[in-house]
Amino acid sequence: MAMPYTPEERHLVERTLARGERACPRCAGALELRDVLPRTEVAYVRDRVWLLCATCGASAVIDRRRIERAGKADPG
Repeated sequence: MAMPYTPEERHLVERTLARGERACPRCAGALELRDVLPRTEVAYVRDRVWLLCATCGASAVIDRRRIERAGKADPG
């Protein structure tokens, strides 16, 4: 099983996705995006995506708002 992304790698993924790219920060493999459906037993709703690298198997669940904020903060 692959190690989860480090906080630095997660931030890089957020910025990369905000630019419309889907590359793993660890191995440059293609990232697969899957919607995470909200759970009915949870009172609040979060809009999240599950990212899975097809090459190294690393994965993360990230809020879409973090990706949007990363895009606004990225000057390039």
